[in-house]
Formats: sequence, C-alpha cells, structure tokens
Amino acid sequence: NIGDRRAGGCARGRCGRVLRGHPIAPVRTCVGCRRRAERSELVRVTVADGALVIGGGPGRGAWLCAGRRDCFETAARRSAFERALRACVGPDAIEALGRRLFDR
Repeated sequence: NIGDRRAGGCARGRCGRVLRGHPIAPVRTCVGCRRRAERSELVRVTVADGALVIGGGPGRGAWLCAGRRDCFETAARRSAFERALRACVGPDAIEALGRRLFDR
C-alpha cells in the first residue's frame, strides 16, 4: 500500500531487514549460471588496477558460485565479468583469477 512505502517500508518486504518475523539474508546472482543464492554460497570478485580480486573491496562486484569451475568458465566465455563489473577485463586477468580460484 502507498502509505507503507511513504513510511519507509516496501510493499514486497524487500527493503526491511525482517519479513514476517524472519530475517532476510542478502541474495545475489552468480554471473556464470545465473543462480540466485545467499552471499555465503558465492564468491565476490572485484576489479582493481586491471586485475580481478577475490573478496570484498570497494566498488562494483561480480558474484560467482564458490568452488564451481563450470560457473567460472561460463562467465568467462560470456564476458560476464566485463558486463557485471563495467570494466575492461583482459584474458590474462580472467586466467589469473581461475588459477587463484581452483589451483590450490
């Protein structure tokens, strides 16, 4: 209802921290498989000085399913990192990210 929105609420309950007594967990979308999941199931990737960095940091981020090589490969093939980060990401940066994610 419009009165709820003016008071700072949201008709669908997305703006508040609690919906019907249950805490709302932040939901993000994987840039590879487009699956929606909680932040705890995904890895955040940012760009700094032309390199892709894993973890937090200021600015735009791209989310990727943790431990899923197929999601990473799909995102790289579809140029999803460039689109999500709104930055030029070279193939060397993507390859280096893949090594950091999966060659442990």
